[in-house]
Amino acid sequence: MFWRSSATGNACNNRQQRAGRYTSPLLLRPYPPRLKGEGVLRMRRFVLPLFLLSGSMFVLIAVLSGVLSGAARAETATAEAQAARETYIPPLRLYPAPAFEAMGIRIAYVPETVKPGNGRYTCGGLDQRRLAQAVPPLAKAAQILPAAAWRKTKLKYLLLCSTAKAGGREIGGIPVAPLRLLMLDVGEAPAATQGFTHTLLHELFHLIEMQDNSFTDAAWNAAFGGYDNSYGPRAGDTRPGSGGKGFVNGYGKSFPHEERAEIFARYALSPDVLEDAIARARDDVLQQKLDAVIRKSRRMIGPDVF
Repeated sequence: MFWRSSATGNACNNRQQRAGRYTSPLLLRPYPPRLKGEGVLRMRRFVLPLFLLSGSMFVLIAVLSGVLSGAARAETATAEAQAARETYIPPLRLYPAPAFEAMGIRIAYVPETVKPGNGRYTCGGLDQRRLAQAVPPLAKAAQILPAAAWRKTKLKYLLLCSTAKAGGREIGGIPVAPLRLLMLDVGEAPAATQGFTHTLLHELFHLIEMQDNSFTDAAWNAAFGGYDNSYGPRAGDTRPGSGGKGFVNGYGKSFPHEERAEIFARYALSPDVLEDAIARARDDVLQQKLDAVIRKSRRMIGPDVF
């Protein structure tokens, strides 16, 4: 029954209060008297299980992190073993580079200098510090060409070297088409990083011409001549116009395949600069060469390349 607001009801409440008990007039349930320190005990009963649960969760997260980390290391080791077999470079290691991995290309390096190709080539070793400096600019270079064009290059391994040599001669890069490999000299210091975006694109064009079986381009040779056909003193000059009229630069005048690669790299990086230079010089021959490189590039790696 509900408690009535009356003297009788009040008297009953008073008697229960004196007896150490009080009954709610709404719930008719007795509330026991609160003991000293009872709130602390209740808090401990709540906090202790929560603390134990939090500790268990922390241990579980740590265990899962360890499992995932171990799985990632195992996956990397497997990928490195496969890369070493495919490139015939046993100490090959892989470096994470999502921008390239999205296009099926892995960044590779060697901790110590190696001489693949039965000693014909040299790739200098790199440490983690230099890799961390070199890879971000390369990731930006990956955005210069469309992803579809990169995939059509069929490049699988981009091997970064502190120095790259062929037959003892230092060169910017070495394309190895049968292995889908491109060795790239990134130097030993950050200052070397500034120019290797151009070098990457230059060597990439060599690679795709090799895969296209047009490294020796008969149609080009029939249309254009006047090359030195040697790496003479002028081959080190990459300034625009340094090769004379009709040539992109002194390096381009060395060999036909070098000029095509130079035109490709320069046009990919700064199309307006090259076009303006041709227009100012009124160089019809170089314009014909540029048009030929654009057509060939679109045929080999897709119409969206330029």
